[in-house]
Amino acid sequence: MKMNRPSRSRAFLVEFIIVILFFAIASAIIVRVFAVAHSLREKANDLTVATAKVQSVAEYAKVSESQEGYIRDLKKLGAVKEDKDKERYVFYYNKDWQQQPANLEHTYSIVVVCDTKALGAGELLQVLINASKVNRHQMNKENHKSLSEIYDLQAAKYYPKSNH
Repeated sequence: MKMNRPSRSRAFLVEFIIVILFFAIASAIIVRVFAVAHSLREKANDLTVATAKVQSVAEYAKVSESQEGYIRDLKKLGAVKEDKDKERYVFYYNKDWQQQPANLEHTYSIVVVCDTKALGAGELLQVLINASKVNRHQMNKENHKSLSEIYDLQAAKYYPKSNH
């Protein structure tokens, strides 16, 4: 009888270790699934908000009377002109998609690039609007920030020449 007792406790100990190992592996898998789900939710939220903001900026081109009127509207909305040679305007946002000044640390940005082409009977305003997120984990050599594109939209508006 004394010989059976140690073998039973060893079997129990082996079973117990196997159960603990199973639960450790299962919990590691579950934690990974929750991390991926959180990442997907964050990306979906970014896409939803970026789409709404970009479409709102594009709507101003639709209702503007001229390129100058559109640029005036962009400036009223808080866009900052980034490039002296090009018509390139940027909106800056924090991590909660609240607009903020250019000199503060930002998480998101919306870049609006305007290009006008003269046509015989007027001009065509082409607008490229891009929403991006700053990835602080992946640094870029030039500006120390890496941008990941969230949403991209191209729009165009034709302005006929006025006969005044």
